[in-house]
Amino acid sequence: MQPNVAAALTEWRPMQLENGTILDSERTCEDFRSTIISKVKSLLVNAPPDLAKMPLDKSESSGNWVFALGVINSRCIASDDPRIQAK
Repeated sequence: MQPNVAAALTEWRPMQLENGTILDSERTCEDFRSTIISKVKSLLVNAPPDLAKMPLDKSESSGNWVFALGVINSRCIASDDPRIQAK
């Protein structure tokens, strides 16, 4: 299962950290996103070049690749953004 980077914002899930913290400001979100992207890039070192187009198995490396792709394609959006509410 790969992240759907083209999904409408109404289908996105809010990010919550393992300790329960919700990133509630754009600056906090962008700072966290920048830090985590730097860390997950190493997970993609051995990934196939056409990773985003191929079906992935359920191996640990595939799971790491999916996670990394999701993080890299994430965006910080205000919780009251009207695009989230639109259905």
